[in-house]
Amino acid sequence: MKHINTLFLLLLVSLNCFGQSNISYKPLQEIDILKEDPSLSEIVGLICNVETDWGKLGLRDQVEFVTEKVISSDETLKETKFVFDDNGKIARMIVDNTKKKYIYTKDGNLKQELNHLNLVHYEYDYKKNRLTDAEYGTDGVVLQYGNKTSVNISYYPDGLVKEVFFIDKPMTVNYRYDDNKQLIEKYYSYDKGDKHIAVNTHMEYNDKNDIKQKFTSHIVSGEQADTTYTVETHAYKYDEKNNWTECIYAGNGQIITIKREINYYTDEIPEDRIYTMEEVTIHPQYKEKESELQRFIAMNLKYPINAMKHKIEGEVCTRFIISETGDVSDFQVIQEAHSSLNREALRITKLIPKKWTPAKINGKNVKVYYTLPISFRMM
Repeated sequence: MKHINTLFLLLLVSLNCFGQSNISYKPLQEIDILKEDPSLSEIVGLICNVETDWGKLGLRDQVEFVTEKVISSDETLKETKFVFDDNGKIARMIVDNTKKKYIYTKDGNLKQELNHLNLVHYEYDYKKNRLTDAEYGTDGVVLQYGNKTSVNISYYPDGLVKEVFFIDKPMTVNYRYDDNKQLIEKYYSYDKGDKHIAVNTHMEYNDKNDIKQKFTSHIVSGEQADTTYTVETHAYKYDEKNNWTECIYAGNGQIITIKREINYYTDEIPEDRIYTMEEVTIHPQYKEKESELQRFIAMNLKYPINAMKHKIEGEVCTRFIISETGDVSDFQVIQEAHSSLNREALRITKLIPKKWTPAKINGKNVKVYYTLPISFRMM
């Protein structure tokens, strides 16, 4: 969905050249158990550094999209939605009203991250299968990437992470495992001002080797012997595919519930259904670049003379259908302004070239509603 200004088009493109390709990246142990974390939205930063697929986010089976709601006293504090394409890659991420979109190369490498205006937020660059802005250790392990903190990682003889030292903090994280190589304890401590903070987390597993509960203790001590001790707990419920669907957090005097709605891919797609943009996994594409649609409208739109004379402004929303073959039809005005602005918005919408790359769900082309807001502003 694009906002088009009739008298000028300003594009701000922010490039941040750190990214990834299909490199051999050995993640830290807590990344391996992300399925146990209270909320996927907490690991948004990892999307820039590890492969953006549902497997890396700790989801089992082939997931179409995940909606998470953080709820306290029946009030939704935060809502996050991850939408995956039919290759298992993250196509879009929506946190409350903030949207991000991810573009991949034909080889499945992450190419671009677009912001809510569909402008480039991150540009991912790599050479010879290695990140151009990364520091590598032995065995191809990424020790530093982009603007992330440098770390030193040590391992047990069996390859499990033993200790991680964050150089810039400084802070050391220690890991302990059971005989089944499951993480059962994570401990770290650091200094903040005149306070020393120690955090210890213990995990309990169910009979399917998924985390049932986590217990985290925080000890804050100072020079005046004013030590405080707090405990937090996380308890999980799982669906039949062993993905957790509910997490209840208790700590700091409050109880917070995180509910997950997980939609899995199926082979059954109704032939006559028209989907919304939020429902499809791959959005329809105008030519090769979405900015070409903005350029087409900016070059062909005519501000109605009568509206300009009377300094009439407004925003008109038009909508049309993009079919499974990429044809467009059924043009409508769904949000009106002045009648002359409505007519011009509908006229230019009908002039848009008729051939698009269609939307997809589960690898299949589907019909979709496309909404186009057009703004008329006197500059």
